[in-house]
Amino acid sequence: MKLEHFGLAGPGDCRVVFSATGPELAQVVEECRAAAPELSKEDLLTEAVNRAILAGFPALYEQLVAQQGLIPLSDPDFGLLDVSEETGFRAGAEFFCLPPLELGRCTGFVQAMQTVRQTRRPNRSYAPRQPASSMTSAVRRPRPWPGRSC
Repeated sequence: MKLEHFGLAGPGDCRVVFSATGPELAQVVEECRAAAPELSKEDLLTEAVNRAILAGFPALYEQLVAQQGLIPLSDPDFGLLDVSEETGFRAGAEFFCLPPLELGRCTGFVQAMQTVRQTRRPNRSYAPRQPASSMTSAVRRPRPWPGRSC
């Protein structure tokens, strides 16, 4: 199995395309046929591709992670791109990793932070309210409307 392509579709979105040759796939098909002779041709090919990916991809993945200095955040999701008993198969994998971060030189620029202190000013236009317990128990008479007499 060999790695054909590696790329970042976006920050941290890694895409890999890998393939196996026809003889590699044929060997795995024969192993699957010996293990489960009752499988149909399509199921046999599906099982062979799955086994080949599970056997060969982890080594490619570890090599890729080490070479590119990636920190994976998810497991790869696989997708089959092309399969043929004669030519082998091509598959893709997508996984997420921490985006590469390259720090340049320090510019020395520092931005000062100014804190704003919020204070509440007392409302001095009105006298402070008295609590209900200190109010007199006298009942007030309502004021008459202007121009009316009571």
